[in-house]
Amino acid sequence: MKLNEKSKRMLYLSIGLFFVFVSLMFLIKTTPTPTGFSIFEFNNNNIEIQPNIDSTSEELPIGRNFPVPSSIIEDQTENQIFQSNSGSSGPRRKSIQEILDEIEKIHKYNQNRTFNISLIAPLSGFFEYVNSSLFEFKINSSNSLNYCELIINNEIVLTNYNITSNNIHSFNLTSLLPKRYTWQISCKDNKNNTLISEKRWLIFVKSSRFSGETTNLNNVDIEKIQNFIIESPSYGKISFLENINLSEGADIDANVIVEKNKITINSKNITALNKTARLTFYDLNLVNPVIFRDGEYCSNCQIISNNANLSFLVPHFSTYTASENSKLHIFDDSDSNIKNINEIINFYANYTNITNDIPISGASCTIYFTDGSESMTFNSGLFKYNRSFSSIGIKNYNVTCDGSAQGFTALSTNEYASINFDNSPSGANITEISNERGTFALSTPSTILESGNLTFFNFDSNVLTNSWQAYYGNISGGIKLESASGAVFYQWEILDPSGEVYAARVSDINFATLNCTNSTQISTEESYIGHLSAAADSVTNTFDSATHPNFTIGEQFYDENLCFATNMYSNSVQSNNFFEVLLSDAANNIVYTTIIENNKLGFDNTPYHFQMLVGENGQDSIGTSYYFFVEVE
Repeated sequence: MKLNEKSKRMLYLSIGLFFVFVSLMFLIKTTPTPTGFSIFEFNNNNIEIQPNIDSTSEELPIGRNFPVPSSIIEDQTENQIFQSNSGSSGPRRKSIQEILDEIEKIHKYNQNRTFNISLIAPLSGFFEYVNSSLFEFKINSSNSLNYCELIINNEIVLTNYNITSNNIHSFNLTSLLPKRYTWQISCKDNKNNTLISEKRWLIFVKSSRFSGETTNLNNVDIEKIQNFIIESPSYGKISFLENINLSEGADIDANVIVEKNKITINSKNITALNKTARLTFYDLNLVNPVIFRDGEYCSNCQIISNNANLSFLVPHFSTYTASENSKLHIFDDSDSNIKNINEIINFYANYTNITNDIPISGASCTIYFTDGSESMTFNSGLFKYNRSFSSIGIKNYNVTCDGSAQGFTALSTNEYASINFDNSPSGANITEISNERGTFALSTPSTILESGNLTFFNFDSNVLTNSWQAYYGNISGGIKLESASGAVFYQWEILDPSGEVYAARVSDINFATLNCTNSTQISTEESYIGHLSAAADSVTNTFDSATHPNFTIGEQFYDENLCFATNMYSNSVQSNNFFEVLLSDAANNIVYTTIIENNKLGFDNTPYHFQMLVGENGQDSIGTSYYFFVEVE
């Protein structure tokens, strides 16, 4: 086929353009770059240099921008570079080879001008929590150095003005928290050149209180922990069913509790743990268990197995406990009034379904005394029995209720009745002198800022407790010999009282059975008060001593240093006086017991006979009634 002249010219032009394109591509691909470096991108008239993958050069840090002397700009339409600001005749085009020659000059300049930072320790990674860490680095510089700074989470926290080249330096940072940190070093030389190192990250997790099968976080992907386990070998275990991400760090010790029949996670503080999980309580030995979440029956908690250990599934986290599916409460007429010889006393048993407080229909209850047993009659939702006694004293009894035929656990509990007998500490007339509440009227702080300044702050803030009520005061009275009508035959005034003041939330304390409160009873009291044992003002952290003098309640002697105890303050400092101990009776009633002092200086530097704390759930709007007793010797 013959081509006309126009077609021939078009063909020659196409072939010529093809060879120009191939030659240009060959020039681009074969043009040498500075050893170990290639062009990455153009940014604001700067060329950013990026090392090749196989480069061993260390002179230029990754991502550093180098100014091009002739203000180079990339031409997107042609595979050439042109120089801006070149006069009215238009920009002068420059070949890629010319640009690379200029970059080579920059590279050689920097080879003669050493300035780099090497981070030594710690490396990026997960660490078991410590409250301080040493940050080590080394700097090389051909110029003298003014200072270096430690940057934590993008903020300057420490500065060192005594920096020398080619030496290892360090910053020691204290008061670290269990969380995620980033760190890097910034240095400035005497030529006003600033260099910032690479950025490393640290993750601190605090979990030293747990052991057994607890997951070793050193061996896992901290962002995707599979089958994460938290275990307290004596009490129980949490096995998470979803992957857990602890890359933001966590204080597991302060926010996770695994105790006897209690597992708590404060998911507000560790949201990463608010996941589905399998919980296991050890050695509960429940017959018909039910699960409670925050004190309420958990209908969507699925029990998996129940033998000596109880395992169940939970959808999310707060506080979980377990119980038998039945509940038994017993009481009698002498709880509110002391009964006389041969006077009829009514005894009651409230045996109910614990999930809804409905009486268990068809069950049976038996009451046992030292002189025999009798069946109780069900009437108006309560099991009842009545009898009288022919002698004075404390009459102990037991009630056992059985609803096993209805699918409920049989329960048994003990109580006592008082028959014209009062050998316990007496009540007393209380005169309220004052009722005060502290306030913290702190002003809202402000400061005037000036650019370029570094300002170090310490903050100090206090809040009132929601868990405790304080009582303090003096004791007066006497020892009387009087008739039944109140006529005084003789009275001895008490000048220097000694003994104890007691406070309880029930009026019928069995003082004959008082003993030191144990850890399970403390845990129950903390649940009533409404906080975790790890809280700063918990019962555990308040009564954290075992130091107290001996004391006597009635005829019972209590040796020194047996019970959980604490000391009230004297002149705003915790003293060695005003001892308070925790006691409990056979019915697990907590009795706050303070030992009377002989006019010792109290919290406000005024002499008092006693000072004491009692627990109060200040998170609700309902006040708590306390009954006070005093035993004066």
